Amino acid sequence: MQRLLISLTFAVLLASIIASAQTIIPGGYVSGSWEPSGSPYLIQGTIYLDENQILAIEPGVHVIFQGYYKFNIEGMLQAIGTESDSITFTAADTSEGWHGLRFYDLNSQPDSSRLVYCVLEYGRASGVGNSKYGGAVYATNSDLLRLSHCTFSNNSTGDVFGHHGPEGAEPGGNGGTGESVISGHGGAVYLNDSSLLITNCVFKDNRTGNATGGNGGDGQYESIFIPWQGAAGGDGGDGGNGTSGSGGAIYIHAGS
Repeated sequence: MQRLLISLTFAVLLASIIASAQTIIPGGYVSGSWEPSGSPYLIQGTIYLDENQILAIEPGVHVIFQGYYKFNIEGMLQAIGTESDSITFTAADTSEGWHGLRFYDLNSQPDSSRLVYCVLEYGRASGVGNSKYGGAVYATNSDLLRLSHCTFSNNSTGDVFGHHGPEGAEPGGNGGTGESVISGHGGAVYLNDSSLLITNCVFKDNRTGNATGGNGGDGQYESIFIPWQGAAGGDGGDGGNGTSGSGGAIYIHAGS
């Protein structure tokens, strides 16, 4: 009985230690240092690294996004792992994903942001405008960014679906054309006006989203019956086109 009590006490103590070895990061501004002793870092909202601020992430740290949140970066991110102890950015729900590292206007910073020996997985870019580009990394006006010895896996841009065309507006009217759509570019990385340096990185199982154009609208029946002609009706509308975005691994736009 005494041995059983000791074993139970040890198990409870171990569970308490494991539970306490994590850090909750709410949405908002971040900076400073993330160390292995506080890992994993559980991200519970969109986070921001402001310009002229530094966040250093040490080897062995796991950064786990608890929902579809992004990390907007205008300052200096130093995520420098080692060959034997990498840094991981991932999602708690791999089917939902997270919204990636989003670098903006780093050219105004005094030094480069660096991702070295990092694993970036299950990023997914979805939405409107620039939000649908770059599953794991989106960079605009950001020459001061270095990616080295990183692994990008299972990142993607979101699937898109066009709206269906409207039905004919009046008796005998033709149906409208379905919406044509294109999914986002850069399944893993999207670069816009960013001549950054990428060296010794591995890309696997990244993709751009599927795209499905909307169906054409139905033609409207003619309500008047003509004996020698039958009941006339409008033509159905043309279906929209669906085009998957380019660059399953990397997409380079504009001055890159």
